[in-house]
Amino acid sequence: MTTKTKTKTTLGQAALALTLAGLTALPATAGTELRLASAFGPNHPSAAGYDKLISELERLSDGRYTGQNFASGLVAPNEMLSALETGIVDVGSVLMAYYPAEFVESSLPGEMGLLNTSLMSSSGATTEYIATCPECLAEFTALNEVFTGASTTSAYQILTKAPITSLADLKGMPLRTGSAAYSRWAQAIGATAVQMPAPEVFEALNQGVVEGHINSAGDLKAYQLFDIIHQVTNINFGTFNGCSGASLRKEIWDGLSLDDRKIFMAAFNAAETQILVTYQASVDQSIEEGKAKGIAFVDAPDDIKAANAAFLQKDLSEMEERLTKKGIKNAGEKIARFEALTKKWEKLTDGITDISEYDRLVNQEVWSKIDLASYPN
Repeated sequence: MTTKTKTKTTLGQAALALTLAGLTALPATAGTELRLASAFGPNHPSAAGYDKLISELERLSDGRYTGQNFASGLVAPNEMLSALETGIVDVGSVLMAYYPAEFVESSLPGEMGLLNTSLMSSSGATTEYIATCPECLAEFTALNEVFTGASTTSAYQILTKAPITSLADLKGMPLRTGSAAYSRWAQAIGATAVQMPAPEVFEALNQGVVEGHINSAGDLKAYQLFDIIHQVTNINFGTFNGCSGASLRKEIWDGLSLDDRKIFMAAFNAAETQILVTYQASVDQSIEEGKAKGIAFVDAPDDIKAANAAFLQKDLSEMEERLTKKGIKNAGEKIARFEALTKKWEKLTDGITDISEYDRLVNQEVWSKIDLASYPN
């Protein structure tokens, strides 16, 4: 960490630097003022998590560390790797599914995201898997990042502009999907998968590029889809767990003392927990507001449920071969390991109604068992 006099970079200065230099690094953050980019907009749960991260860093360090979050406008999600590598930002949300060539080993939890429908158990299993996977950590290191925890969504549903009464209604429908697993699902049921960054979904729906969105119901609030989406078909098929919720630029981590590393990890853990708390609240608020605005929330028809069950069985049976072809070594063993972690975290989180308990669980089960002095090496 540099010891130069602290300076602040305003959003306007940062945007100007980006305009003039593309993704060229801004001047190194001076002192202890960090640039953070939750990147998905001010209404997204990540923004609340990053606010928590900043406040916890300030509190735990007695004000020695602080920061500013650029929820949007500075770096888009599909620009985050370059932004972290070059120092445009110090902390950023990294969707590994957007970068399949860079995150081969780390993609395994995301590929298996359909296994789990609980945001707590999915986040816990993913965090523990990646934090204890040397090949995964090496991928982050190669990109100038340190993995500090996974943030996952609540269970995915089918959000559409038109009513869905049977499987036939989905045939040929262009659906926005956020990862390979959900693209496979869309194709299997006869829909057309369209991959794009989540912040683009409002315009895509508005312009008819897509007619539906596969994601948490919380996206109604996060991206203000209330006037575009007319039905949410509840199917509860998996979570999106291919996100490093707050990757830290490695030069910063390397310059921290062990005590400060502990402070940073405690703050990151609190931030990930806040993201989950806000996700669940966003879902609840979206359902309440959506119903008030006339959006129909319906259970999936039987033929969609049957098609989903058949897909899940087939997809899991093909998982080892698919991941081996992607380049994951010993894929069968790693699949079994993630399945075991999923069951472990389902048991750990079963019956928990206060999501803030997740903070204690992750520290107990993951970070307290890792030597932060040598992490992530």
